Amino acid sequence: LQLVYHTLHTISDWTVHGYYSELYVQGEENVPRDGPLIMCVHPTTTTRYSTSQPSVTVTIPYRRQLCFWTKSTLFRNPLSALILSSSGAIPVQRNPNRDDGSSKAALFHSSTMAFANGKVIGVFPEGTSYTEPTIAQIMSGAAWAAVEYTRWQREAGRAVTKDAVIIPVGIVYTDKTRFRSSLRVQYGTPISMSEYVDELFHSPMGASVDAYGVVREITQRIEQKLFAMTINASDWETLYAAETLRAIVYGRERKLSLKDWVSVTQRFIDLLSDPAPSEPLGRVKELLIKYYSLLRRTGLLHSDLPCIPSSSSRLRYLFNLALPSLHTIILAPLYLPTLLLHIPACISSEVMMKLVADSDRPEGFAQCRAVGGGLGVVWLLWLYYGRVTGIDY
Repeated sequence: LQLVYHTLHTISDWTVHGYYSELYVQGEENVPRDGPLIMCVHPTTTTRYSTSQPSVTVTIPYRRQLCFWTKSTLFRNPLSALILSSSGAIPVQRNPNRDDGSSKAALFHSSTMAFANGKVIGVFPEGTSYTEPTIAQIMSGAAWAAVEYTRWQREAGRAVTKDAVIIPVGIVYTDKTRFRSSLRVQYGTPISMSEYVDELFHSPMGASVDAYGVVREITQRIEQKLFAMTINASDWETLYAAETLRAIVYGRERKLSLKDWVSVTQRFIDLLSDPAPSEPLGRVKELLIKYYSLLRRTGLLHSDLPCIPSSSSRLRYLFNLALPSLHTIILAPLYLPTLLLHIPACISSEVMMKLVADSDRPEGFAQCRAVGGGLGVVWLLWLYYGRVTGIDY
């Protein structure tokens, strides 16, 4: 079973470091080396195609084993159920209203056993996949799991070595639609269940009554911390306008450090979120949205646009514009062998994109292309190895 987990961990490592050009991790000191731990993971503008799960698996300190809550429908296929169970995944019913309570009990029991074995529970607290410019909802499942484990510790008279800890994790992509973009992972300050022991077990109102209040408070704290670590806007237009303003002010992506990426972007969003903006500010936002639309229509970034030349320097400007093309033509004979080697990867990446990617979720295009291209390279190396060794596949 450990072999399956370590294999998936290695694949996650390749995926994250292969897909992203830069990875910034903050708050690693907040993650304890051992003890029961719940990771509440929120990727900005959440999507089912995002690499958020591998991102946490790869960056978690001390290489602690993560057991993610996974929707129960993925366990229906025997093969996927075997892989998921072997990797430590815990099935969860997405619509608890259709359940008589047995699936919740099974979920919390499995989570408690994972805690007892020193593993880490990974939770996406929204409870579903969506793409929105802000956090839509934070469900109470993580808080209930921590409360149930705390009850299990004390009500059975077991020795309490360490209390359960919840750590919110914010994941931010500089451009989730683009291959070799950058990724930012931040581990927030921990929420320890030791703060709620008295309220749960020594209250005159009774533990069953006070548990609901504790769960509500923990859920609110998780939500507050996730909002502080991620980028959130009231609507898409405000988010796009803020991103365009950031590109104009800082130019190329790497001129703004990933450490400051969230705070700077959120500051621009707050500036443009005034419900009753002054006329100049409203006009600026309108122009930013129009400029964003033009860039998207042409497939360009702001940093791709050269400075507009003056009339006296147009000849030099045309020369500089044509120089890269001339350089490519001259060196084409050297590029050709490498290009031929990558044709299978190009074909497989396009096939993967058309078969798997959802047209309503453009962020999946680049990721499917990356995965498909990797499969094409693996197939080519496999074929080459067979030719060299004489093995007939």
